[in-house]
Parts: sequence; structure tokens; C-alpha cells
Amino acid sequence: MDFYHRDNQIDKTEVVLRHRHINEANEYVCEVTLSLHGETLLIHRSGESYLQAIREVLRELSLKINEFLQREKDLPEEIISTVRV
Repeated sequence: MDFYHRDNQIDKTEVVLRHRHINEANEYVCEVTLSLHGETLLIHRSGESYLQAIREVLRELSLKINEFLQREKDLPEEIISTVRV
């Protein structure tokens, strides 16, 4: 919900949680795919628990959304072309 309050143009969010057992070690994976203004952000993190993986994904996703919104603000409102038709 926090992301939606920053920008209500989030079209779709998909979350995948996976558990992998690799050489007697457990790896917990969280993947989030988020569609925002026609672009897709994919964040994938793993950790020793689902909670750790989810926190890492949310931290990275927050940074990426902030970067995206800043780029949106920096775009010119009007595009002027010098090409004659």
C-alpha cells in the first residue's frame, strides 16, 4: 500500500516466494514484478528467511520507484522539435 500512495499509477504487482534447498543450505527467495506507467520493475532477492528476502526486495523496490518517479518529474512538459515536415 505504501507504494500505491506514492504513485497510484501502479497497474499490477506480482509477488513470488520460493524456497530452495542447496547443498544442505536453505535459501528463501522473493521476487516482485511491478508495472508502473507502462514500465516493468523486477526485483529478486534471497535470504536466510522469507522475512529477510522480503525486506531486501521492499528496500530495493522503494529505491527503484523513487528513481522512476524522479525521472518522470524531470521530463520536460513540452517537447519541441526543430524538424520541418
